[in-house]
Amino acid sequence: MNYSKRKIVLLSTTGLFAFFLILMVSISFIDTKLAGYISSMALTNILIGRVPSISLGTSLDLDILTVVFTIFTTEAILSLFFYTLFLYSLRNIKLLESLSNQVIKLHNTASQYKEYIDKYGMFGLLFFVFMPFWMTGPVVGIIIGDLMNFSLVKNITIVAIGTFVAIFCWAIMIKYFIEYIQVFI
Repeated sequence: MNYSKRKIVLLSTTGLFAFFLILMVSISFIDTKLAGYISSMALTNILIGRVPSISLGTSLDLDILTVVFTIFTTEAILSLFFYTLFLYSLRNIKLLESLSNQVIKLHNTASQYKEYIDKYGMFGLLFFVFMPFWMTGPVVGIIIGDLMNFSLVKNITIVAIGTFVAIFCWAIMIKYFIEYIQVFI
């Protein structure tokens, strides 16, 4: 790991976050209701998780692409943010004490799953990110990819694909589930 890797991830995180904020401000000028819905979904994803956020977006009658894009962008920002903290913590650079404790927990969790995923390589990581179990997903997955010595591009690509497929599958499943339930209401 070198300085440029940390810098690239930090700039990517900042750029993606800035893009999302600019997009939200632009949407709020056009449709404040939609901007509120998207903000609610993003906040729900950060505080509670993927499935409740997708359920919220679907129940608000947002189209699947808006739901998937919002959740994917939010999870990408979160993953890159914690990955940045992880990379800086490897160099013993402490940004905030409370965040350092979270990064240590993520590192320990990632280390526990590493040996299982090592057997299957990038497909194991893809499956790990895709599966909806506790402490799986993109945040831990991107750290596992780093522990497996994947290149930065390969790691982010695998985690992004697994995350996108998982979000898309959940969105389709929840949409059809809500439509099925509405038949009986």
